[in-house]
Amino acid sequence: MRKHSKKLIAGAIAIAIFIGAGIAYAYWTATGSGTGSASTAAGVANNLDYNNNLLTAMYPGDDPQFLTVTVTNNDLDQATYVDNVKLLYIDTSNLFCDGSNFLVNGFEAPTSPAGPAVSLAWTAQELAAAGGFASTLGTDTIQFNNKPAVNQDDCKSVTVNLHYVTE
Repeated sequence: MRKHSKKLIAGAIAIAIFIGAGIAYAYWTATGSGTGSASTAAGVANNLDYNNNLLTAMYPGDDPQFLTVTVTNNDLDQATYVDNVKLLYIDTSNLFCDGSNFLVNGFEAPTSPAGPAVSLAWTAQELAAAGGFASTLGTDTIQFNNKPAVNQDDCKSVTVNLHYVTE
């Protein structure tokens, strides 16, 4: 029986080693650490276009007309959030007829980009990529600023350029 016993003991040891190895393998864990990175797009500067509705010719004593501004996102890939739209300034095709000859919402229009801009009725919103657009509510007004004591002939037949900015 000794031979049989030795085989039995050797078999039991082999089974114990095999089972032990299986248990050890089942409980092995791995640890580690590391870092990853990503980037964000820089965005596209000046990717918005501004257009206002077609206005009738202005003149001294005219009535205010509604000013509706449409903002279009020209970025082909990225949506753009527009918090507000402001009229930055007005200039004309005649250097002697500046923005002070026009009223926006009843107040003299700014004459240069350095002056305070006029906030327009705009609902903050995201404009979709590739031509997403939105308009102001059409509650803003523009009209000629009639200055009775001033000769405003330099403002006859001029092109009025409205410059906008968003934030």
